[in-house]
Amino acid sequence: MTVIVPFYDTAPLYGEPSERTRRADRDPALGAYGLQLAQAGHAVLAVPWWFEQVSAADPATAAAGSLAERYGPAAQRHRREQTMTALGRSIGDLMLAVTALLDSGLSGDDRLAVFGHSLGGKLAMHLAALDTRLNAGAAHEPGLGFAHSNWTDPWYLDGVPPEGRDQDELLGLVAPRPFLLAGGGDSDGAHNLELFRSARSRWPEETSPDLLLHDGGHPLPQHVMARIREWLTNAIK
Repeated sequence: MTVIVPFYDTAPLYGEPSERTRRADRDPALGAYGLQLAQAGHAVLAVPWWFEQVSAADPATAAAGSLAERYGPAAQRHRREQTMTALGRSIGDLMLAVTALLDSGLSGDDRLAVFGHSLGGKLAMHLAALDTRLNAGAAHEPGLGFAHSNWTDPWYLDGVPPEGRDQDELLGLVAPRPFLLAGGGDSDGAHNLELFRSARSRWPEETSPDLLLHDGGHPLPQHVMARIREWLTNAIK
């Protein structure tokens, strides 16, 4: 199985520092999700985020501390150059990566899954919902529901989310394929269970998405990542 892993940049996914993470006071092994998936026997395609690539290349934003300072200018550039939302651009980039992977023949038996944490979780959830070439998906702390994360920021939806709609409809598009939503009580937890249950109603009776909750907050603990790896291994045997 090949697991597509979207994130800000690719080096941290393999336990290596990047300009974005070099100043962070944390063990780089904790964010090495790509390496951990590879050690479990999966092929991994790590896909960097366009907005981080632009920001890291600009001396004016490369050392910025806040998200708004770092990604705001890239979002402004996107707004000038494109008509789709910044989130739409990110999902389009991932779809192109899936196409390139399949065309290359490197995906082997063509069993594809997607996994992401935080920003990567947002992108993983959308990719699984909108690209039926994916056989399964898992997301940790994506923020299911427009009210439960920073979806209105300019590098996502850039304004007010659609009225009368929410992301239970989006997640329901994954059905009947397997999907795991994991949360630590920050972006995802008891507060958005109703949205998860609403999405679950879109699965056939004999199947359903899976839910993995823990009390560790937004960071992804290693023991939770181990369970996600196991789930991915079993999801599309």
